[in-house]
Amino acid sequence: NDIQNPTFVAKSEICDNFKEPDLPQIQVTGAQAELLKIIAVGEHPTLFAGPPGTGKTTLAMLSSLLLKNPDTKSFKVSQQISRRFGLPLTWRPIVSPHHTSTALSMIGGGNIPRPGEITRAHGGVLIMDEFLEFAPEVKEALREPLETGQITISRAGYVQTYLAKFLLLATTNLCPCGHLVPDKNFECQGKIRYCHSHLHKLSGPIMDRFHILNFSHAWGKNGSIKTKALKNEILKIQDFKKEREKKISVNKDLPQISEQEILEMDLDILERDQFLPREGASHRRYLALLKVARTIADCDLSLKIQAHHIEKAREYTQAPFYSLKSFMQNY
Repeated sequence: NDIQNPTFVAKSEICDNFKEPDLPQIQVTGAQAELLKIIAVGEHPTLFAGPPGTGKTTLAMLSSLLLKNPDTKSFKVSQQISRRFGLPLTWRPIVSPHHTSTALSMIGGGNIPRPGEITRAHGGVLIMDEFLEFAPEVKEALREPLETGQITISRAGYVQTYLAKFLLLATTNLCPCGHLVPDKNFECQGKIRYCHSHLHKLSGPIMDRFHILNFSHAWGKNGSIKTKALKNEILKIQDFKKEREKKISVNKDLPQISEQEILEMDLDILERDQFLPREGASHRRYLALLKVARTIADCDLSLKIQAHHIEKAREYTQAPFYSLKSFMQNY
């Protein structure tokens, strides 16, 4: 059964029986367009954080619609899983559960074992709006599938493994009133200790599974870039990436950037040790930096990761995380 087969590997073939989703006819800002390209090309797990009304949910949904088309075999597996839930599927699955969803419905299990929403998202996108409001056991259970692409459920009398390889896109406010932005003055309707306790719903291990943290207050307003033009640009980048690799893959799944690739980087501005992990920082944060830098290089149609790609990747993979961590330690 492909639903329960963690060793299943999709063939790199183009599927001809899906229907591409319609893009909403909206306009985005330059900052939003840059972020959308990085997510669409590299499929990096991303947390959109910031005040209410800044477009976090809209951008998460738009990101999911800009991804590359599925290949034949993985699409068939996604269809098989979707049929088990009694739902039709015409493209990559986009699953958006409510934050009140139980651990059983999200993860799977039960007296008669059945898969959960994270398995329904296999081959597609899991959008978790109001991420901090999900139950702690739901958030922590994401660590295994984000690492391995599968979820193993152990209950009395049985152990079951389900496929669960998906792109996680999550949105959240950073405090109960929603207006907290690290490194920026704000008027909070509550007390700072409430903000602090709210942020502690984000554990270090689950935060480490996000390659990108992006603050929505910095996106700006009155965008001028149309989604159709953005989609065309992304298609060109994906074609370049496919030609560069001679295969279909996504940068989030790179096991690591090799030492040789690092040595070959064009680092005429930066010394190599300037972008190595900070003392006490996790190795996952370092790998996220390099993987996102590879995607930014692809967006520039560059065969090599260059110094400015590393610097740009810092803005997505390091600076926001350190800023948030510093806020939590100082208040």
